[in-house]
Amino acid sequence: MVSRFYIESLRKKYLLTFVAVSIVTLVIALLSAYFIYNEQKNAKIKELELVGTRIEIILNESFGYVDQIFKVTADQLIDTDKFHDKRQIARVLNGKLLNNQISKNLFSWTLFDWIDHNNQVQVSSSVGVLDTPKDATHRLYAKLSNEEPWKIHFDKPSYGLSSGNWIIPVGMGITDLNGKFLGTLGVGFDITKFAKKITYEICNDEIRFAVIDTRFNKLALETNSKVRDDTQFPKIALDSSEGFTLDPIKFEGSSYYYYKKLNNIPYLILAGYESSFLKHLINRKVLPIVFTIILIGSVSIALLIIMRSLIYKPIILLAKVAGNIRDGKDASLPKFNSLELDLLSNQLLEIQNVKQELEHALKAKTRILNNLSHEIRTPIHAANGTAQLLNEMWDEIDDPERKRQVNIIAKNTARLTKFVGNILDLSKFSAGKMHIQFTKLDLIPLIDDLLEEFNELYLADKSVRIVLESSGYHSIIMEADEIRISQLLRNIIGNSIRYTAKGKITIKLLEAKLSNQKAIQIEIYDEGIGIPEAELSKIFEPFVQSSLTSNDSGGTGLGLAICKEIIEAHKGKIWAENNNPKGAIFKITLPALHIISGGQAPSEKAASVSTTKTILLVDDEKSSHDMLMLSAMHYGGLNIISAYSGIEAIEILQSHDQKPDLIVLDLMLPGMNGIEFLKKIKENQIAENIPCLIQSGLDENSKEIQEAYTMGIKDIIVKPYDYHQLLSKITNLLKR
Repeated sequence: MVSRFYIESLRKKYLLTFVAVSIVTLVIALLSAYFIYNEQKNAKIKELELVGTRIEIILNESFGYVDQIFKVTADQLIDTDKFHDKRQIARVLNGKLLNNQISKNLFSWTLFDWIDHNNQVQVSSSVGVLDTPKDATHRLYAKLSNEEPWKIHFDKPSYGLSSGNWIIPVGMGITDLNGKFLGTLGVGFDITKFAKKITYEICNDEIRFAVIDTRFNKLALETNSKVRDDTQFPKIALDSSEGFTLDPIKFEGSSYYYYKKLNNIPYLILAGYESSFLKHLINRKVLPIVFTIILIGSVSIALLIIMRSLIYKPIILLAKVAGNIRDGKDASLPKFNSLELDLLSNQLLEIQNVKQELEHALKAKTRILNNLSHEIRTPIHAANGTAQLLNEMWDEIDDPERKRQVNIIAKNTARLTKFVGNILDLSKFSAGKMHIQFTKLDLIPLIDDLLEEFNELYLADKSVRIVLESSGYHSIIMEADEIRISQLLRNIIGNSIRYTAKGKITIKLLEAKLSNQKAIQIEIYDEGIGIPEAELSKIFEPFVQSSLTSNDSGGTGLGLAICKEIIEAHKGKIWAENNNPKGAIFKITLPALHIISGGQAPSEKAASVSTTKTILLVDDEKSSHDMLMLSAMHYGGLNIISAYSGIEAIEILQSHDQKPDLIVLDLMLPGMNGIEFLKKIKENQIAENIPCLIQSGLDENSKEIQEAYTMGIKDIIVKPYDYHQLLSKITNLLKR
């Protein structure tokens, strides 16, 4: 059952929704955690670049200022020639500038020393002249100062010779005016104070820094000032002077991500965080957002569970009731707690009532259409055919007034015939019941036949001619319904003839494209009254007529609407334009399989019946017999045998030694209907090899017609029809 399928589908969708919400919540939580973590981590690491720059500034300021002090002090001693007097040196070193407490705190130095040319510490700024000089031979800066005077030299961190503090030793060699080496001015930077100063300037307790002596791979400074002589830093290889490491450099609980080499100073700055900072980052930034997302997902899942009992179960029950209503079963609607579902239940009950009313209306419509199809078409057909025959035969009688009246009857019955047919066709298209039979057909001979028909029947007394410009196409093969394509072209060309009093109608065939597929474009130009520009887009709607034609030329406004339906059924396009200076253009584009160029093959004309042929007409309507009799009398070559029922026709077939050449059969017969007649003659083989033409007021797609085809009929003509069409079909069947 369809309803059961939809109920199962609804259950699956609910389960899928439940699972999907859970999975989506988890995925969003994980993705959010990943992106937020990386974003926060990258932002934190990027912040280290600013920290490195700040540390560089502090180091350059401190070491640069000492460089200036060394040079100023040396110049003062050289100018006064005091290098030979230790007391004078002590006085200068112990001067106001060097003992300024603010400067000492600002630049983190301990004290200044004077080391003579023999690398002996002779004077200290804190105690003056030393009673016992201290040996500084092991100091690297003392050796380098002798080799490169007037330049700051650094030594590895160690205990100060005079202060005893843990320091970074720095010295500068001094020479006299003649370049003679006099000694070295030395100073020690207190590592503890230096580290505190940098920590203070950074002002971020999360950040960890380190300053490494690159010559000895010794840690000179670090955040917690725990550096000692035995502190050895792991060797690292860096590609550039500044940047971020691919993997963090881990050392004593810290992870360093940023590095920067100092110019002219043998130190490397590292900046990072405690190794546990990522854990803190996750706890502070990531987990709250993840928990929020999970909470939202949990609430959504809880709502789904609540909705299951409040909405899902009642919907399933309503779906079952709707299925029962659709299947015509008894359906009782329960009461629901929800106001909305109660409203839906009431609306469903109303739908049930409306459905029953619609079913009754559809049955009534079907009965009406069936009556139109048979009971109306048959008498109209008889009147129309008889009037046409009388109109053509009246040339032999000199009575113009009666001929005019017969002509009026013929025109109006033809108009009524077309109107009834259009209503039925449009109803079928609207209901989706129009059956389109796609077969391969050649458009060129089809158009040739139509033009021959128009020239013979409609243009004899008009000053209008039709010209076909086929662009040299020999054949245009397409998959289409031949009957409907003929109907389409008849409608449009017929309109052009109707609204063109005098002039030319041109039909052009052009190769085109339709949705990037091969197509043929049919363009029909007339020189009639045209269509107002504002009405071009509306004339294909049902019961819509041009304001220029609604009063003058009659019509119902159904023909072009049917044309549009036929075109859409063939996945084509149709539109109208104005043909300047007068007239209209109708353009039709239809899919084509093959378009073959070459000389246009001459159309085959239907041969007339050269010898007398016998036709058995089986129809309960006397008017049908009269019309065929008149046709036979007027054109000759036909012998008509009449039967008014299936039983009578069988008796004729069994009693006549000379079998008819063709059977023309109506399906709606009294007693034995047409289908039963076909079965009977097939079983008894009493009409073997005799072709059968069905004439009926039933629709060609009806089950009766389709069943008749299975019984071996050769062709069908639907009432009401033009008697020329009947004679054409009879001629074609008798030729086979």
